[in-house]
Formats: sequence, C-alpha cells, structure tokens
Amino acid sequence: MYEYLSKEEKIKKFLSEQFTKELEELMDLVAEGKADYQKILKDLYQDIISVEQEVEVRR
Repeated sequence: MYEYLSKEEKIKKFLSEQFTKELEELMDLVAEGKADYQKILKDLYQDIISVEQEVEVRR
C-alpha cells in the first residue's frame, strides 16, 4: 500500500517524515495554547479533500 500511495505526488506529502514532524509541532503548539486546533484541522481537511477530488477526477 505504501508503495502505491508514494507514487501519487499529492499523497506523497502526507507520507513524508517532514509532514509528520510539522504536524507534531502544530499539535505541541495546540497543547501549549499557542495555536487554534480548529484552524489546523480545517487546513488539514482542505488538503485531504483536494487530494481526494483530484483522485476522483482521474477515475
């Protein structure tokens, strides 16, 4: 599954160590009260939806 997903350029972002690191840093900021979790989730959701829409267009 990883090999298949990693071939998709848009999905590759979500599989990277850098993405995981950035998401963990954002979660730390939320825990410290320095970031709004709703904005972070909204941005992440929009990224996921854009990938999903692109994949559906190709079908």
